[in-house]
Amino acid sequence: MFKYILIIFLATRLINLTLLPIFIDEANYLDWGWRETHTPNFLFYSLYDAKPPLVMWLFGLAQSVIPDPLLAGRLVTVLFGLLTLLGLYKLSSNLLAPILYTLSPIFLFFDRQALMETPMSAVGVWSAYFLLRRHPIITGAVLGLGLLIKTNSVL
Repeated sequence: MFKYILIIFLATRLINLTLLPIFIDEANYLDWGWRETHTPNFLFYSLYDAKPPLVMWLFGLAQSVIPDPLLAGRLVTVLFGLLTLLGLYKLSSNLLAPILYTLSPIFLFFDRQALMETPMSAVGVWSAYFLLRRHPIITGAVLGLGLLIKTNSVL
């Protein structure tokens, strides 16, 4: 049954991925990602606007592989959405949480944007997973990665 949820998730996130117009935050993040990975001495450029650099680095690396920067950045967030879906599947005892995540309009919207909300949801789900499994070191590592995505992960 989960494979059908996975197919629906990928179909709803990947079809017409670049059809929605680019938002100013996406444009900034994609530009910062390119600068941080392709310009010498700009590795932490996003910190000038108080944004941690991990997702920007991933955007920049994806732009090195995929020529369309918008598609590259949005694919990164779709992959984080997939990580969130897998984490919800492992956390839940039934399929209700993955189904709700896949079909919820708010997640349908944000999983298709090159923003930091989807990576933060992946950090939240996986830190909860490892916390409940009593793996404090892995939980701390996941939360540390969350700090490199958005400083709100401390909360």
